Amino acid sequence: MDDFERFEELVNGRYHCISIVTYEERYALEIVRQAALGLKRDMWIWSASEGVREGLLEGSASVAGTDTAAAGLANLAGAKPGSICVTLDLADHLKSGKALRILRDIIDSFDKTGITIVMIDSEDNLPEVIKSYSRPFELSFPDEKELLEIIRATLQRIHRKKPIEVGISQKGLDTIVRNLRGLTRRQAVRIISDTVAGNFRFDDDDINVVIAGKRRIIQRGGAARIYPDAARPERDRRYEAS
Repeated sequence: MDDFERFEELVNGRYHCISIVTYEERYALEIVRQAALGLKRDMWIWSASEGVREGLLEGSASVAGTDTAAAGLANLAGAKPGSICVTLDLADHLKSGKALRILRDIIDSFDKTGITIVMIDSEDNLPEVIKSYSRPFELSFPDEKELLEIIRATLQRIHRKKPIEVGISQKGLDTIVRNLRGLTRRQAVRIISDTVAGNFRFDDDDINVVIAGKRRIIQRGGAARIYPDAARPERDRRYEAS
């Protein structure tokens, strides 16, 4: 079961308060958006920078006067029954007694209205009382199939700006994909972008560059999950396969 299916199952299971802590905000929003489309529900998004706006259309206009947390939450409380309402980086704004009180009140009302609130935050700093209401949802790490698509999409994006010479073997590509396991989608994109930035080439010589890039992320405390094949000593891994 993938992230989209797991999230839709939560919504169908009548979890009305869901918390997602992640740096991959765009991916999290896409999961929520696909669930809203699949379940034929309205979707609304609040952020301090834009206020409340319709969530299924890119570039939708914001509702005037909803940029503060208290005003935004009050507006979401009046959403159509069954709507999915998303907040971005709300946790830091819940130190205000008013915003926290409004959120607690509307969560209590969602069981009657069927509205679901999804809080997407970059840090795990929701007030404990809100955590007691919420159901955590953890995003999965990309599997090898998705990582392959990430590599292709990243190379295509860069190639449109400046041509890239691609000369990697299938064996080399498979090795790079395996060594990207345990990274988030954004981290994988960054490593591939950095790998081709110097010479605009992507070939078997880049295997060790990718391994070194992952090692730097781990050393900096990045959110990487270690897989056995990718964690072994480097040695000469240019054509190492398992």
